[in-house]
Amino acid sequence: MKKYFITGTGTGIGKTFLVQNLCESLTRQGKSVNALKPVITGFSKAESDSRVLMDSNRIPYNEKNLDKISPWRFVAAVSPDIAARKEGQKIDFAKVVKFCRSAFSSYDDFLFIEGIGGVMTPLNNEKTVADLVHELQIPALLVGGTYLGAITHLLTAVKMLENIHAVIINESSEAPCATAETLKTIENFTRKPVFFLPRGGDEKAMDKILDFLY
Repeated sequence: MKKYFITGTGTGIGKTFLVQNLCESLTRQGKSVNALKPVITGFSKAESDSRVLMDSNRIPYNEKNLDKISPWRFVAAVSPDIAARKEGQKIDFAKVVKFCRSAFSSYDDFLFIEGIGGVMTPLNNEKTVADLVHELQIPALLVGGTYLGAITHLLTAVKMLENIHAVIINESSEAPCATAETLKTIENFTRKPVFFLPRGGDEKAMDKILDFLY
């Protein structure tokens, strides 16, 4: 099994979009894929990132299957620690780790675990997404953008992660300079493979990412 943790520089940066495309591409290739988003806020039964992941893996959308993908679901669209507090709960970090690790023993070809928000998004009063990545000890794919400020956000996130496998730059709606310039700067500072995903997706770009993940 190939295992990857998908995290990002912030919320709405394109983590789910990346995982969705990876799942759909691999499924077309005849590979078995499992995609989890253990913690989700701003959850709605009508529309959610969890449902996108389930649809991309052709998993029937029901409560039982939701519990297998996203057992920690909260309504408020805020950081998980606050969302849980609003519902009189606290996320047990050890249980999140155990839940993720339980998927390691499956027979799927690929496993993608999508984090919530950015690298430093709090899960509870003590732990962040970065702590989860560190605890799981699986390669991380860090998703960033091309908007003004994206470089500093990404390089700050890099400082917080020990096991970055690659950087995925998901094209933003606006960019202050040519994409090639942004990618070059990121490569100079990260010394990690950097891939570019055009806005709306691109089959050739996804193929490059998949070739690397294999």
